[in-house]
Amino acid sequence: MKKRVIEAWEKGILSREKMEKIIDIIDGKTAPDYMDLYFMCYAGIMKKSHTSYFRGYVSRKTDGYIEPYKGRFGTGFTHKEPNKNSSVYSFITYYLYKD
Repeated sequence: MKKRVIEAWEKGILSREKMEKIIDIIDGKTAPDYMDLYFMCYAGIMKKSHTSYFRGYVSRKTDGYIEPYKGRFGTGFTHKEPNKNSSVYSFITYYLYKD
């Protein structure tokens, strides 16, 4: 995965600072935010797999939260977001590393 990050930097897709931050995220040294996931998808390091409902509440006062994920669909991160139309079900989006 680090090879893809360096290739994206060489092509000019990522700045040096963003490249270093993404490498720290891959190594587990820092937690990503939503924009980091966006840049990782744009650079071809990750892909946005799908969004679905999950039974649980996420506060509407936040933009959600990001958690590491390793499971049935692969390895990466999940972004849990509030559902404005329900207090029982919220959205979960899977961002997975490309192999």
